[in-house]
Amino acid sequence: MKLAVISDIHGNTPALRAVLAEAARAGADRIVALGDLFGPENTQAVLAGLRAADAFVIRGNGERYQLERGDWENWDQYAALLAIERELGTEGLQWITALPVQASLRFDAVSLRLTHGSPKADNDPLTKENRPALRRALRLAGETVVLCGHTHSAFLYEQRSRYVCNVGSVGMNHNGDFTADMTLLTIKGGEIACEQRRVPYDFAERRRTAGDLPWAKLTLRGIETGENLFLRFMREAQKRGGGKWPVPNDIWRRLYAEWTDAGLI
Repeated sequence: MKLAVISDIHGNTPALRAVLAEAARAGADRIVALGDLFGPENTQAVLAGLRAADAFVIRGNGERYQLERGDWENWDQYAALLAIERELGTEGLQWITALPVQASLRFDAVSLRLTHGSPKADNDPLTKENRPALRRALRLAGETVVLCGHTHSAFLYEQRSRYVCNVGSVGMNHNGDFTADMTLLTIKGGEIACEQRRVPYDFAERRRTAGDLPWAKLTLRGIETGENLFLRFMREAQKRGGGKWPVPNDIWRRLYAEWTDAGLI
């Protein structure tokens, strides 16, 4: 069995097409997607691509946000979530609702835990530097391999023939090289082979189709620089707002204008 495991597409359709084509060339038997699928544009295209590939999909924290629907209309920082909701429509939201939060699969003697963040929570980040968190994830899961995303940085951690594999991000990784992350997991009997690939895609097309929301501008620049620029922006906005959440619109707009004038975006 050969699985192509992906995560964190964030609406990047040229990157998704590239990894699906690479998975087909590699002879993958199944596509597995670990959530955070959508951005404010191209939502239906992402949904169609995953369905056409017959992907096994779980939710990420992004899908959870859609289902926890808040007072988005009155806050600039939620513009992207509101746009995703409008693009999804009723049928798309029903599809998200039916997705599992986590899943456990078994192939031969190998068991897999599919998560977005970690077995603890969909927004619990697993990074290669935090070894205690990685060991905790293996204790909580029990399966041979924990597959995750969320942090947008791919890595493989091994402990006594068990693994945590963060598959990175298809649409918004920190590589700084206009590639999409994909992990090929080959299982035969009790043997596991894990290959993490960086797949080139058409970033110019991504730029043309990303839209004009601040989320899009920040994430595009972050792809270019290899930094999670949107997260940095959110933290600075919240800091300027005295820790308030949501961030007051005047502070959000002022910071965005400052970053634009400074050439950060």
